[in-house]
Amino acid sequence: MSLSRALSTIGAACESVGAFLRGVRGWKRLVIAFAAGALSAPAFAPFGLFPLLLLGFAVLVLLLDGAQAEAHPIRRSAAIGQR
Repeated sequence: MSLSRALSTIGAACESVGAFLRGVRGWKRLVIAFAAGALSAPAFAPFGLFPLLLLGFAVLVLLLDGAQAEAHPIRRSAAIGQR
């Protein structure tokens, strides 16, 4: 498998995951936001798994990119840890 083919496969997979995360609605969106926040927690001391923080933030940015005005914005902000 050539490098360019491997990179195009990875790029296509990233695009499909991004499209999925932008399109998620309802309670599934809250669960994914909570999981991304929980995934980011081991990035800090004492574990120090910094790549998990980058992955968690990327998921949250994609969720925000697909966000629309909702009737209950407080629930969403509580799920991702904002006050």
